[in-house]
Amino acid sequence: MWLEELNDTPDECVNDFIFESLKDKEFLHIFGRYFFPHIIKGTNPVPDCHLDLLAEINSPKDRVIIFPRGFAKTTWEKIDTIHDIVYKLEPVILYISNTIGDAQFHFESIKAELENNLLLIDVYGFLVPDEKLLGRKWTNKHFETLNGVNVIARGAGKGRGVNIKNQRPTKIIGDDLEDDEMVRSAEQREKLMAWIKQVVFPSKDPKRGKFKMIGTVLHQQAVVLQMYKAYGGIFRRAIENGESIWPDYFSIDDLNRIKDGYIDEDGNQIEGIGSRAFNQEYMNEPLSDDMAHMQPKYIDDNLFTVLPEAPLKKMVMYMDPQAGETGAADEYCITILQWHGRDRHRYVVEQVAGRATQLEQAKIFIKTWIKYRDNIKVAAIEKVLNQTAVFQNVLSWKTGALKFDDIPGINRNIPVKGVSPAQTKSKYGKDKLGRLQMHEPSFERGEIHLRPEMTKLRNQILFLGSNLLEHDDRVDSLVGALELSFNLIDTKRDNVYNKDKNSQTIAGNLNTAKF
Repeated sequence: MWLEELNDTPDECVNDFIFESLKDKEFLHIFGRYFFPHIIKGTNPVPDCHLDLLAEINSPKDRVIIFPRGFAKTTWEKIDTIHDIVYKLEPVILYISNTIGDAQFHFESIKAELENNLLLIDVYGFLVPDEKLLGRKWTNKHFETLNGVNVIARGAGKGRGVNIKNQRPTKIIGDDLEDDEMVRSAEQREKLMAWIKQVVFPSKDPKRGKFKMIGTVLHQQAVVLQMYKAYGGIFRRAIENGESIWPDYFSIDDLNRIKDGYIDEDGNQIEGIGSRAFNQEYMNEPLSDDMAHMQPKYIDDNLFTVLPEAPLKKMVMYMDPQAGETGAADEYCITILQWHGRDRHRYVVEQVAGRATQLEQAKIFIKTWIKYRDNIKVAAIEKVLNQTAVFQNVLSWKTGALKFDDIPGINRNIPVKGVSPAQTKSKYGKDKLGRLQMHEPSFERGEIHLRPEMTKLRNQILFLGSNLLEHDDRVDSLVGALELSFNLIDTKRDNVYNKDKNSQTIAGNLNTAKF
């Protein structure tokens, strides 16, 4: 209808028609489609979920918008801000993101449209101040347009109130204020909530100010969810009533591929993000840490980014090879574990994981050993069913029977050991969860340290055995490495193995190794 009216408008009146007809926020979706076809994804018409989102953004009340990751919530917020600018609807706009860097990136894209979108400039004029203008404000932290609109960027939890020329913000946008790391900390959540209530809300213009919080639920106690319960708004999931809320861009098949993975045109296995991450990022249903069989703080309070100054001279690597060829199969995973030797602290230096053929897995194993070979005492590979081929390939490379063109001719004295999971059972038996629980006291004492980015490993440790986990390759590899490092199969400690059978077990193989 609007396009038909536009087409019927005389050329000399087109700009006036566009300016007047798109001024009302009711037509913001048309404004977006017309001026920003290069950033609006999908096809006409604009889906209902986005129309609902725009209605909440422009409600005169404080509101919260909870949307799936990647469903254009920030894109539409940017378009809304540009609309506010060109029509001078909000004299002072404060944009807050998780970090000032995120906010600045958002600002750059808005400024780029005001500087370079010729269609926008043709209708609304060039609103960018001249570089020679005294007092010009045009940075990625604060810019002021020629029609007098000020837009300020802040990082979450930073700074006090905003007052520009005796004018407080009339619209404050809080966009993705939480990240995966901070949301797991009750202290950080409380700190953010206090900052919103004590700093952000008092910063609003007392007569017409409004706060709009936009985000995805990353935790069952996430601040965005608490705010939604307090102030209302919109809460959407990627799939509702068995259908995608944005079918033109994310079909059900597309969403399943994101979750479960798929085989691309070249036959490569593309990894899915798994049910747990999908439920969090796309369904706004994060798995609560309260459901974990181990207290998350045992891990979260003992992360490391830099190894201790004391030399950690002892190191093992342990590989749980890929089981099966399908996309649903576990990945291979190699764990590099390092420690001092005089205490029980263990540091997960690296995990290498993915999907590959058995020959490629052997090559990856060898390259990983080369990276750490000066310190690795034992390089173990699980041997079970078809996984045995990975161990045999590494053994063939060690003897010189197998060569890889991209691995230089070096000393091949790799201390590789083949390990049968049945041989490494702890006193809790063969059950995977039982083997992990053997190490829970070490976790509780803060003796096992992961890197902050090892979120998949963290989740597998916490939820091993749950039907909410689809894979356990990372935790399997970690447990194997821990058992090597602690030498749990020593008969003097565990009384699990018959000394006469040592030669038939991993204990027999490891007894000659000096840790």
